[in-house]
Order: sequence, then C-alpha cells, then structure tokens
Amino acid sequence: MVDPEGGRAHLLAQAAGSNPPEIRLFTVELAAGALTASAQSQVLDPAYVLYGAGITRLTDGRVFVTGGSADGSNFNPVRHTLLVTPPPAGTAAPSLGIVGTTGGQIELVWSGDPGAYILQESTNLMDWTTVSVEPGPADAGQHITVPLDQSRRFFRLLPVGQ
Repeated sequence: MVDPEGGRAHLLAQAAGSNPPEIRLFTVELAAGALTASAQSQVLDPAYVLYGAGITRLTDGRVFVTGGSADGSNFNPVRHTLLVTPPPAGTAAPSLGIVGTTGGQIELVWSGDPGAYILQESTNLMDWTTVSVEPGPADAGQHITVPLDQSRRFFRLLPVGQ
C-alpha cells in the first residue's frame, strides 16, 4: 500500500514457517529507499493467512487490515481486523555496516545517537539476543567489535525500549 502524502509504501508480510502465524509491517521511505521493519510482530490465529486481506491507509496514518483466509484460498475467508501504526515518517532505521575483520573479530558501525539503539545477534533469524559489549563512538554514530565465533551470524538494531 502506497502512502503518497508521507512518501512511503507499507508492506505487510507473514513470516514463513511461523506457527502460529506472525505478521510484520515493513515501511519503505520512497525518496531514500530506506526500509524499516516494525520492531514488534502480531501473532494471529493458527489458521490465518494474509491471502485475500484488504489493506487501507486511514486518515490518521494507521494501516487497517481486514479479512484474510483460513487456508490461503478464496473459499474459506475469515473476519479478522487489525490496526497497525507505522513508524513516524522520517524514522528509517539506521544503517548497519561492517567496516573490517581482523584477528577473528568483526567491527560493526551504525548511524544514530548514542544509546538510541541496541544491537542484537542471531544464528538462525528466529532467536535474538542482545550483544553484551557496549558500543563506542564512531565518526558518524556507534561502533562495536565482536568475536567471529559462529559460522553464521546475523545482526539487527532495535530502538531502545522496544
């Protein structure tokens, strides 16, 4: 769904393989191309599928979702209603990047005010834990050095308090 007044597009996605199903709102700032995922997801009835759901932007900026399907077809509709509040315009997530690896360690940097975000890590994109090392200041944000002790590791930033 496109929000022409806010210059954004909102995408509602259901997590693959989640049981019970979870949906999450993604917002794209059209001018910058920045993608923001909602920090929280909505757990739904185990039989719910987004297929056939109607999505509308309300005048107050919230996203109204109605309908859906119990089996992914047009023949088994359900009556679910959700109201989702997207992040305020201009609050795209900070960029998170890798600036180097040395001696079995990796250095991550991100933009944003000190203490505004917490860094989390995962090996499977399902179970997340907060990185216990405190970040230090960088040229345009924060940086942290963490050991490369896993064969596969994912990182994300979440606003403090979410």
